[in-house]
Amino acid sequence: MAAKKLLDFIDIVNAVIEELKVQSSDTVSINTIKRDINMVYIDEVVPFARFKWLEGYVEKEHKEYYNVGTCAVTPTSTTVTLSIAPAAIVGSKTNYWFSVEGYGEIYKISSHTALSTTVTLTSPYTGILNATASYKIWTDKVNLPTDCRETLEVWHDFDRKPMEGRGLKDLRRIMSMGGMKSEARPVYYNTADFYDPVAPTAETETNRYRLMQVYPSLSNLPTTLHISYIKELTALDSDGDEPAMPIEDRIVLVYGALHRAWSRERNPEEAARNYQLFNAKLARMAGKVEDSIDKPALQPDAIYINAKRGSRIAGLRARLFPAGNIGGTSYAAPTYASGITLNGGTITANFTVSPAITIDGRDLSVDGANADAHIAASANVHGIGASSSVVGTQTTQTLTNKILSGNTAVTLISGSGTAALNTTGTITLPNATDTLVGKATTDTLTNKTMVASSNAITATVGRLAQFNVSTGNLEASAIVAAALASFELAGPLTLTDNTAVAASTAYTFVHATYKTAFLFVKLVRGANYESRWVQIVTNGATAQVSESAATIGAMGVTFTADISGANCRLLYTTTSTGTNATLNLAAYKL
Repeated sequence: MAAKKLLDFIDIVNAVIEELKVQSSDTVSINTIKRDINMVYIDEVVPFARFKWLEGYVEKEHKEYYNVGTCAVTPTSTTVTLSIAPAAIVGSKTNYWFSVEGYGEIYKISSHTALSTTVTLTSPYTGILNATASYKIWTDKVNLPTDCRETLEVWHDFDRKPMEGRGLKDLRRIMSMGGMKSEARPVYYNTADFYDPVAPTAETETNRYRLMQVYPSLSNLPTTLHISYIKELTALDSDGDEPAMPIEDRIVLVYGALHRAWSRERNPEEAARNYQLFNAKLARMAGKVEDSIDKPALQPDAIYINAKRGSRIAGLRARLFPAGNIGGTSYAAPTYASGITLNGGTITANFTVSPAITIDGRDLSVDGANADAHIAASANVHGIGASSSVVGTQTTQTLTNKILSGNTAVTLISGSGTAALNTTGTITLPNATDTLVGKATTDTLTNKTMVASSNAITATVGRLAQFNVSTGNLEASAIVAAALASFELAGPLTLTDNTAVAASTAYTFVHATYKTAFLFVKLVRGANYESRWVQIVTNGATAQVSESAATIGAMGVTFTADISGANCRLLYTTTSTGTNATLNLAAYKL
């Protein structure tokens, strides 16, 4: 129990118990107190006002319509066969709407199994027989969170104002005006009652949720809805449960529970005193002013404005319904303003200029057509004669019947002279010993220097690999060769069970060349494993070993080092376990 604060459910219960002087063994009275606290919390405090601590926020996706492939429909039949089954991620389309393109009637889908091509309608199809009909399947419902009691505001990022909440009657009237198949992002919504996906067993089921209906509901792209709502709180049950309200306001539950308890105990004075405290605290809680509040404002209905102002605000009509004939009502084209002087403005959308209309004396339609024809042309352009084509330096072209006159020199190799191309097609090389090298021939290059400008790979010390110009082979560089000489892998080597030090060599290296060796050793002995880091140092006369290891199970392997002739040796001993050990190692010598 909190020492000074009413933190959780048990703190509030104990505060009431202490005031009433109820014994801790009186479980009946304690359970009654707990019920009183929850009745005050859920039935009196929570509904009293839209407290800030009751607000929640969630983002829900209203899915785009599904119309992959075609479908087969038959008059008087409730079965629709899709040409392509919806993918697993799409899921079941039960309780979605179905409609055939070009046909006004819509149908509710009574059943559909994920990954199935068969869709069953609630009522028979009344259209004509069609084996390859275009269709759309969509939903106008969005599932709200299970703790959503009522919505405060709903909006999305594709409109400059929040969606308008409407009653069911108003929403149906709007839908009849625009038609169920009107395609646009949602503008209106209605929050229906709680829906229980499983057969109801109790009113307090936690899996039930509210459905939100949106309109328009047909869109080829999903829409993320931002939803601000009031939470549906659950009763306090466990001792550690905390009320949703701030700590400083939780005393109101004590006052309310004491009022109920003293009324039962026939103590009207204490009941009245706690009732006054309860009401005063509740009023202060409701009277708290937020840091920033929205000023109340009257906002005319969008349909009312559209009807009263007509074409002057055609954008509002376009926001509600698409252009054309909708629901039997024909919407006229808007009237455009004329004779307007534009000064310093910016055109932020497509602007169409009728043909023969000039701007600064230029007919943009004619100029644009001429420019497009010039860009697309490959002949007779830039003053070249009839039936001619432009020759570009960055294109591959075949030149036929071309005469090179004037500058007839063709540079073969930068800095080594030019070759003359005469009228008979013979190439005269600048040096008698020069030979032409062809792209499609195999030629031997002698005394040629491959430099960076000719894209050759030069043999440079410090690279991991180098190209040997003399041999034509790709070889390891000096650094890689030296590293490979200092690094080696050994194993697997069997370390015999119960072996003494004498002549039991695990690894050797030449001590005249290397003075240190760093070994990473893996040891396996039955079900036991070890990773060991071994360092060896020698001066040619003696050798020392330093180790560290990570072991699973007892390994029973010990390493020492000595000098044997030209070699420094790593020796091992093994204990008697009845199982040989296996050694693998990676060594790096310096």
